[in-house]
Formats: sequence, structure tokens, C-alpha cells
Amino acid sequence: YKMGEGDELCGQEESFRKWAKGVFKAACDTFCVGDDLNMNEASTTLLNSDSTWSADKFRLIPTEGATECNIWEGLSKVHSRNVVPCRLISRENLQAPESGRETILVRLDSQGSDDLHYAPGDHLAIYPANEDHLVQAVLGRLDNAPDPDSIVDMEVLQEKQTPLGAIRTWMTSERLPPCSLRTALSRYFDITSPPAPQLLQHLAAQATDEDEKKELEVLGKGDSRYEDWKFERTPNLAEVLEDYPSLKVAPTLLLSQLSFLQQRYYSISSSQRMYPGEIHATVAVVKFATQGGVGPIHNGVCSSWLNRLEKDEIVPCFVKAAQSFHLPEDPSVPMMMVGPGTGIAPFRSFWQHRQMEVSTGDPQSRPKYGQMTLVFGCRQSKTDDIYKHETSQAKEDGALTEVYTALSREPGVPKTYVQNVILEQIPQKVCDLLLKHNGHFYVCGDVSMAADVCNTLEAVMEKEGGMTAKNAKDFVDKLKDCNRYHEDIFGVTLRTQEVTDRVRSAARKNWMRVKRLRPSTVVPPARGLSPVRESSSLSSTPMSTPSATPSATPANSPYSSPLHRPDPAVLANGDLPVLHIDE
Repeated sequence: YKMGEGDELCGQEESFRKWAKGVFKAACDTFCVGDDLNMNEASTTLLNSDSTWSADKFRLIPTEGATECNIWEGLSKVHSRNVVPCRLISRENLQAPESGRETILVRLDSQGSDDLHYAPGDHLAIYPANEDHLVQAVLGRLDNAPDPDSIVDMEVLQEKQTPLGAIRTWMTSERLPPCSLRTALSRYFDITSPPAPQLLQHLAAQATDEDEKKELEVLGKGDSRYEDWKFERTPNLAEVLEDYPSLKVAPTLLLSQLSFLQQRYYSISSSQRMYPGEIHATVAVVKFATQGGVGPIHNGVCSSWLNRLEKDEIVPCFVKAAQSFHLPEDPSVPMMMVGPGTGIAPFRSFWQHRQMEVSTGDPQSRPKYGQMTLVFGCRQSKTDDIYKHETSQAKEDGALTEVYTALSREPGVPKTYVQNVILEQIPQKVCDLLLKHNGHFYVCGDVSMAADVCNTLEAVMEKEGGMTAKNAKDFVDKLKDCNRYHEDIFGVTLRTQEVTDRVRSAARKNWMRVKRLRPSTVVPPARGLSPVRESSSLSSTPMSTPSATPSATPANSPYSSPLHRPDPAVLANGDLPVLHIDE
């Protein structure tokens, strides 16, 4: 069955539902099962994963005399992986005070853990905490809840068929370790992302006001109305509860239905050889106004949490290897590193590693090291060149050969980006590095920049290498295949409202290609939104729009915007779910 694809900027929920129905039927046909199934009923069950929730099937039980486990132990259980505690050594703002933005260097003590060994280029995954005021806002809306600081267990009423009939038994839920409601909402659950349609369906059933119930039911369908609401308002859970005051939310509804708060990935920006027992991360602190700049202020979950931590506080984390973004095995091979903003993060680990190599051992037996060239980009030299002193020292030590800095907002100087440096200042150097010396090319930053750099490299190969456009593209593809072109890319980083509108518009056009609209009816507007027409289901045309938000990428983005997602996925340098958009 054809792989399904969806675009988080528009229509992903509906795309998944359509794909899930088809792949479920194909699986039944392939494995010769389900002949007696009603496909419509099965599809409904498939797409409503936990629709059996009701207040009488879940309960919270006090755990007298119990204490909460260490947060890293609880996270290890919840995420089924070994989460390790680091201790905060220091946090330093790398940008000038007049910058108005913050990029922080976070230094962590690995406390001797063998699980936190890393190589230059690897990623650090950090489990953050939600902001206290958001947690308190949600706690304040819970109905018939126990003391938010008392430790409780959640139990589920399960039914088992026996020869004597059905037996119903309360069983301890394995979803969470025993903890308080405050800890659950602070450390385990995602309360900052817009609630998913399934959760909105459950909330609709808890609304006592009929208009609010209807609006939540419409949003819970996950169609175009939900997509517009999600990206125009980007509400967190606290804002949704505020918008619908008639909701009476049972604690077990949230504990059983909320998605878990995911780790944020950051490119490690230190070398263990220079800083044994330490792990450093370079983090852009994300803060943005929703609704095109006029809505509530949202903070990046992980970046803002790191920026609030005090010395010696615990940071739960683990190391994720990035095998395709390591230094060349042969140190004599030249390399070029391209990274604007916090895209410089992994390259700091590279030049630190090289500094230690060139300064230790017998100079007579020391190998010949290849050239290491850095192309960095920032806004202004006085406020945003975050590692200027370090790169100067690395160059003096013989680790860095050359450092080129592109300044996009330097007063009195034309705008210059890293692509301009490659194409206009050093095209021959790039061409020789790749064609004559079998060098390696590294790119770290957001996906749009990375695409521009790749296109620029192809243009250089055409101009300086004498290749045709097709041959240049094939050449760059071969560099990637043989692991000489390395990318560490964040997810979508929406820098300005103009970019937001352009990307969203393109996503909407792609999505609407596969929708067949029938006569529609106007549904009541959700809070703060104009009336929107309710559309029909997707047609049978397959969705082919590439996902805009890879889920396990860095979140080092130097940008913020009305739709910048600080923590996703999306994003190995910080606040993107993943995706990399910083949350």
C-alpha cells in the first residue's frame, strides 16, 4: 500500500484518517483476515483510538505514604528508554544585551554517566517542564479533582470474559507512575500544543453550554475548520479551557487522553576532549505572539525552561547518535561547515575537537589535518556573532582555516546570507574542495536555508565545475549518497508573517487538490474566528504533499515567529515537536 504523507501546515489530520482507512483494508486483504468485519464500523473504531473513555471507567486512587519517583526514572518508564539526570553547571546569554533576543549556552554536568558519551555532531535530547502558570491554569479548571500535590494512581476498569460471565476489575494504569496532578501536567503531558481532534471530541461531551458543545464537536472532526483554528490561533490547553468556560473536565480525562510531553533535540556543541564530563547546548530562547502577532504570548517549552533553571537543577536527557553528521574518518580530508544562527552549534564541537587534536601529542608524529572552513550567518556583527571570540581563537590555534561571516542586517552593508558567501566569495574554493580534494560539506540550520544552500552548491558546480544542471544535481546527490554531504536540519522555521502566509497558502493549495467539496453549511464560529464553512470528506485522490515537519530533528533555530513551534518534534536543537520548530 502506498506510503501516506501529510503536511502539518494544512490537512494532516484528515490526510491521516483517509490513509488509515485504506491501509487497514489493504492489511486485512493482504493477510486474509477480517472477512466478517464491517469495514465502516472497524474504520470508526480505528480512528477513535480511545473513544470508550467515560468518567466511570477511570478513577484516581490516593497512594498513602508513597513518594514520587525521581523525574528521570518516571520519564524512563513513560518513554521506555533510559533517561539520565544531568546537572546544570551554568547558563550564559551569548548575545549582546541590546540584541533584544536571547541565545544561551547551556553547560551540563553528565555526572559520570556512561550513557552520556558522545561524538562531535551527536544530539542531546532534553525533557523539559511546562510553565507553572499554564499548569496552574489547567489545574484550576479540573472538576472534582484531588489535592493537586497529593500522590495518586490512576486505575482503569477492565472487563474480562470468563465461563461464569464478564468480570469487571479495577487495574492500575501503566500509563504513568504514581505522581501528583501537578507533576503529571508539568513533566509528563503536553499542554502547550493545540489539542488534537480526539481530545476536543471528549471535551465537547463535557461542555454544559450547547453553543460551546457544538463548536467543540465541529473542531473535533479534524477537517479544514480544525486546521484553520489550529494554525490561526495555536491555542494551548489552558487557552482552550478559558475559551470554553462551561467545560467540566475530569482529571482522568486529561491523564488518559493527553499526549506525552516529548523530548527536544539539540545539536551538542562541545567536545568531550575539551570538556570531559560536560555536555553543552546552544539554544535560541523562543518567544512569540500568536494570531499573527496580536494574540497571547507563547514561550518555547524547552528553551524557556532551560532559561529559567537555577544552577545545580536536574535536566533529564539522553544522547542520540548522529552517524551521518560526524567528522570525516580521515582527518586530512578538508571540510566546509555552513551554519547560520544556532546552526553553528554542532560545528563548535567540531572545532573544539580539532583544537585538542592539533594541541596534543608529538608534533613530529601528528597527522596532517585538512582545512576546516566555517561559513556562519547572523544579523549584526556586534550583537549576534555569538561565538566570534571562540572562532578567532580556534583559527589562531590552527583548528579553523577560514571563517566567513554573512551579515543580513548590518547597518550600511548589503544583506548577505550564507548562500551569497558560497556563490559570490568562495565558489572556486568550494569546487576545489569537493572535486579535487574529496572534501566533506556540512550544513546545519532550518530546512529552507538548507534547501537554498543545496541549490547554491549545484549552481557553483555548474559555474565553476563546468557541469550541466542535471549533472550538478546528480553530483550533489552522489555526495549525499557517499556521506560527503552532511545535513543536520531543523523542521519548518517560519520567520515572518510573510513566510508564514506563503508556506501556509502553498500547503492549503496542495491539500485542496485532494478535496472534493460539496454544498456546505455555515457552522457557528469558534471563539474569535469568523464563520467558516464545513467541508466534506476527502476524495479518493492520494495525498502526496511532503511533510513539512520531520519529527526527530534539531531545534537550534535562531528565528521566532507567530507560528514558530518551539518544541515538536519538531525540532535536534530545541523547542520544535520535533519537527524542529522549537516546540
